[in-house]
Amino acid sequence: MKFNVVKYKELLMKAESSKKIGKAYFEDPEVLELLNYKASVHLQVLYEEKTKYLELIQKYFDERIFPNEFRNEYLEISKKSMEKTAKILKNFDELSNFWIEPGGEKLSSLLDEIHEACQCIIEFGIDDAGISEDGFRNLLQKVILEMQKSD
Repeated sequence: MKFNVVKYKELLMKAESSKKIGKAYFEDPEVLELLNYKASVHLQVLYEEKTKYLELIQKYFDERIFPNEFRNEYLEISKKSMEKTAKILKNFDELSNFWIEPGGEKLSSLLDEIHEACQCIIEFGIDDAGISEDGFRNLLQKVILEMQKSD
């Protein structure tokens, strides 16, 4: 499906000129639609970078990378994906030719699970975060299996 840049621009202008604040702002159906447009671009970026994530996970399983290195690299890839999304959303020429493949929600959800676990472990450490290194490895195995099913 081709990204509807005309509708996106319209929603962007309405959201920027909105007088609503706080909860009322986020309950506005047009703001929710705008957020949905932005999320669809991010989902597509994640889908296109799926191989990077899988390769990094495989390095972890093959023990070619230490667990802490994996978590740092994973968060860095994730950060770059978000930056790429932000850049695309600002470039209306690129958006006018942007295609969104269906089904990115499941992948995004799986990658978010890993992201949250990485952040939690980095902030609180192993076991203190409620997850052991074995638990983290099991999470990655579960995610890999789900990602392979969705191919």
